[in-house]
Amino acid sequence: MGDKTSDGDTSDRPIRLERNLGLGVLLLLLAGSLAVLWPFLSALAWAFVMAFALWPVQRLLMARLRGRRTLVALLLTSAIGLLLALPTLVIVVNLADDARALAGAAAQWARRGPPRPPQWVKTIPLVGEGLSDYWHDLADDAVALIER
Repeated sequence: MGDKTSDGDTSDRPIRLERNLGLGVLLLLLAGSLAVLWPFLSALAWAFVMAFALWPVQRLLMARLRGRRTLVALLLTSAIGLLLALPTLVIVVNLADDARALAGAAAQWARRGPPRPPQWVKTIPLVGEGLSDYWHDLADDAVALIER
């Protein structure tokens, strides 16, 4: 009997080794797949949510368009694309307008130079006169520097 048990163990070893190697390769493939999909998991989650939420709309459109799946898919995809792209387009246009306004304000400031110090700066005890003179010099130098 001792011989049968040892024979059974030796004939089982290649099968167990093959099974364990297959399991290891399968786990490596699973880890690789997850590594590739990791950046897209949030987009996939949103796709699942949107598909679930828009399912009644898709069924209604399918009934109205007499089962034209391609047209329904085109309409829903276009609607979702517009809903996502339109706010982005509005933001970009507003940013472009703000950038133009900022460039105009910077050019106007460069032509006029920095403002003169207010009168109350001179009234600061101990440092007021020096600070006011420094501010005047800086404003004059800034205008000369901009002109150069």
